[in-house]
Order: sequence, then structure tokens, then C-alpha cells
Amino acid sequence: MTTLRDLSLEYKGRIAPEDFTVLSAFVLGKTKEFVFREPDHVLSSEQDATLRPILDRRTGHEPVAYILGEREFFGLPFFVTKDTLIPRPETEHLVEEALESLSRHSEKTAVIDIGTGSGAIIISVAHKLFTDRPEDIRHEFTAIDLFLSALTVAKRNATRHDVLGHITFLEGNLLSPITEIISDDTGRILILANLPYLSQTLYESAPADVRLHEPFSALVADDEGLSLYTEVLDDIMRRKQDGWKNIPIDGFFEISPEQESSLERIFIDRFPTSEHSFLPDLSGRTRVFLFHIRYRE
Repeated sequence: MTTLRDLSLEYKGRIAPEDFTVLSAFVLGKTKEFVFREPDHVLSSEQDATLRPILDRRTGHEPVAYILGEREFFGLPFFVTKDTLIPRPETEHLVEEALESLSRHSEKTAVIDIGTGSGAIIISVAHKLFTDRPEDIRHEFTAIDLFLSALTVAKRNATRHDVLGHITFLEGNLLSPITEIISDDTGRILILANLPYLSQTLYESAPADVRLHEPFSALVADDEGLSLYTEVLDDIMRRKQDGWKNIPIDGFFEISPEQESSLERIFIDRFPTSEHSFLPDLSGRTRVFLFHIRYRE
């Protein structure tokens, strides 16, 4: 007979104790507290046969979120697969800033999440608004991703959190699917983006969990990680010459701290009179680039 203590000792040093606790609780259908309190709990043969392969997957650096099939973000559980990036706590800052921005403006806003992945950002925003302030249903929500497989996961999450009917999901590259969905009565556009922003160098120094299991295409971009954000800003600049010329545009981009000066130069080159700034994460490092473009440059 194998107890939780026996198995914990067997895998000691191969996986973190917290991971052992979470995965054991998952297989047993119990809480983490149960695993802590009952180290002498005897596993059934079926539980033993199920748990060992799962623990072995973790020793191969497979992220716990992929093993469990979900990750908590902004207080909500989100389905994740290997077609999507695992939502990070630091990305919750984008959600907080978006909600704060929407609370300060009364006009109808087109909220666009580029590279939505699991949909964690826009679904969290929509869920919070429609839970706390149902009158904000006037806003339009659009989620875009290049990969249909990621959009499938995002739609599952939107269904899970009762906002599927409030979000339009579009397949395509960056802003390219946005054509006529901006309504005549739209007073503002808010662009949210956690696009691939790692340079190849940063990617190569990332933990094995990331390099071996998360989608490369969701992590790495050319030009020291800034190529996709540059492309988005170029697209905004073109649209400002045409259909978006009279619409104020706000944006929040998640970035890596060392990209601050480079992205600032890129933005000023295109929008020299527009406002921009940077926000730190909880560790004090630059994490979010925000901008406000009011008029055509």
C-alpha cells in the first residue's frame, strides 16, 4: 500500500512540494488542505496508477496548468491547452488598467484584445463589467487571434463565464480582421495586447517549463521582441488617416522592462504629439506601456 507520504518522499527533489500537493489533490478529488493534513492517506490502486504518470509529467517540466487543463486568472478559472499561453499574474495589471480606463469614460468603447489566446484578458474585463455594472453592456468587445485553436479555447472560457454573447471572436493577424465592426456611435477604441514580446535571447534564458512546453509563437517576436507591437502601431497610424481619424484610441501593451526606451522611440516616431507612459508591476519593473492617441498626426 502506498500513502501520500510514501509518494511524496519518492518524488522529493524531483518536483516542488507545492506541485505535489496540487496534483495529488487534483487526482484524489480533495483539497490541498486534505493532502497536507492526511499524509498517511492510503492511495487506492487506481489513484496510484493515475497519480504517478501525472507526477512524471511534472518531472519533465510540463507546467501544472497544462496538466490540470486550467489556470486561475483575475479570480476566475480558465481552460488552457498547449495552443495557448498560460496566463500570468502580471498580466492581471492589464485587466485592472482596462477596467479603470472604462470606469473613467462614459462613451461607448470598442474594446479590442489582440492575440487573445485563452481569452483571459478580455473575458476578465467583460465578466467584471457585466457582473458589477451591467449598464456597461453598451461597450463592444472583440477578441482576435491568429490561431483558430486558441480561439476555440477562448470561446470555451467565454461560455464558462457567461460572456460569450458579449464578445466577438475573430481569426486573423493583429488588427487585420477589424473592418466594419467599429460602430458609428463608437466614441473610443481601447486596444489591449499581451503579444509575443520576448527576444530570442530572453527566450533562451527562460525556464524549461516555458521553453519545452509553451507555444513559441505566443512568446517570441523579432526585433528584440518588438516587431508585433511596431506592426500594431503602424496599422493604427494608417487607420488614423481614414476611418479612425476622429476616434480617440487608448492602448495598454504588456512588455518586458528592458524594452521601455526602444518602444518609446518607436511610438514617438509615429505619434510625436500623443501621450504615452509606462506602468510598473508589483516588483517595480516596467510592465505596461500605455498610450492615448486623440487626433490624426
